[in-house]
Amino acid sequence: MSTELYQMVHNFFTTSLIEYITAFSIIYQVIEDEPLIQQDVLREIVNRAIDASTNIYSNNLIAQNKLLRISIQFNNAFEGVRSVYNIKRAKLKRPLTKQEINRNIMDLRRKLTQSSSQFAIEIHEGLNNISESDLTWRELLTNQVLSDESNLVQNLSGSAKNSFMRSSHKMRVQLPSNIRDICTNFVKNFYDDDMEGLLQRLTHNNTWIESDETLVNVTDDILNSLCEIWRNPAFDGEFANTQSEGTYVTDVIVPLI
Repeated sequence: MSTELYQMVHNFFTTSLIEYITAFSIIYQVIEDEPLIQQDVLREIVNRAIDASTNIYSNNLIAQNKLLRISIQFNNAFEGVRSVYNIKRAKLKRPLTKQEINRNIMDLRRKLTQSSSQFAIEIHEGLNNISESDLTWRELLTNQVLSDESNLVQNLSGSAKNSFMRSSHKMRVQLPSNIRDICTNFVKNFYDDDMEGLLQRLTHNNTWIESDETLVNVTDDILNSLCEIWRNPAFDGEFANTQSEGTYVTDVIVPLI
């Protein structure tokens, strides 16, 4: 159990106004900071904090009742807050609209005019030859990102391109040479004393190591996880096509693992 998280929940119960203390309010705060927290883990933390906080409100029946209702309402509140969080995150990751793309290009032009460098002047001129109506949200340019592989940069004059690339290279952090040497030596010097038995260890005999009961339990866990994923509002028809790779890993791969 996270001590810091428990302390945060306990402080909320003991220092907040009584009307602010609800199952929804505490769960919302936790999920904002710990979006991957499991329901059972959070329930244990909340119940422990409720037990500790009840003594502080020994003379306040209203506060005691508020705390007790949190335990009763916890499951429904958790499901509701999690759904709202997923929907909000899905909307934040939606494709840019045409208006947003136009606004980003205008903002990029403004930033370029504030620079007197030759590459900024040439890129600004290059932007004038691009039709904003042809741009999509998938292109880096619509997010005000200038890639050194883009036509805008590749078509710069020699001195302007060199100046742009110098600025780009300054953003790269070089791995210290001693770290590279350590990694190289590890690969060169690695040796498994039991290399002869390696093939045998990697050979499968086409039988399950786990018992039938264990396999059934694992299958149930996988199907239950899929059930929760398919019920997630973030994956319904309205939002499914906006999901990023990070969202898929967080909402699908991690629960299944």
